[in-house]
Amino acid sequence: MTQGKKNPDAICSRCSVFNKIYASGICTRCYRATHGGQKYSKIGECSSCHKQKKIEAKRMCRSCYNYSRKEADPNIRQREHIQAKRYRESNRLLHKTRRRLRMESIRADPVRHARFKILNKARSNSKYHADQLKKKECESCGSIDRLELHHTEYTTEAVRTLCRKCHVNIHKLMRRGLL
Repeated sequence: MTQGKKNPDAICSRCSVFNKIYASGICTRCYRATHGGQKYSKIGECSSCHKQKKIEAKRMCRSCYNYSRKEADPNIRQREHIQAKRYRESNRLLHKTRRRLRMESIRADPVRHARFKILNKARSNSKYHADQLKKKECESCGSIDRLELHHTEYTTEAVRTLCRKCHVNIHKLMRRGLL
C-alpha cells in the first residue's frame, strides 16, 4: 500500500492531531504505526482506569491491559513458564544433535580428531596442563608478558611458548606460506 501525496495541514482522523495528512486521512505518525514503521501510542482516556495515558491495546493503558490479561487467565504466568520450558527443551535437543554431528565429522578426519583431543585435554586441565607446557619466557624474543602456547603440529604435543606479538607474527607467516 502506498502512502499517497500529503495534503496541506488538516486534522488526522485517527489521532485528532493537526498535521500534514496523507490521502488516506491519517498523519505520518499514525501511518507508520499501522504499517509496521515506528510504533507510536495514541494518548487518550483508558477505558478501564479513565486516566489520560498512552493507549496500548483494546483502548487501555499498558498496566490495565496487563492486569486484564491476568484476570482473564489466572494461569497466564504458569502457561508462559511452560512455553519457555518447552522452548529451552527444543533448543537443548537441537544443540545435542548439532554436537553429535560435529563430533562425527571430527572423528572421521584423523588430523582433526588428534587436534581436537589435544585441545580438549588442554581445556579440561587448562591451568594445570598449560602451566606444565608453558615456559617462563617467550622462546622467540624472551618477553615474559602475555605468554601463549603455539602448536606447530596438532598430531603431537609439539608446543612452543610465545608472547602474543610473536604468536601473531608466526601465524601471519604461516598464512603467507613462508613458514
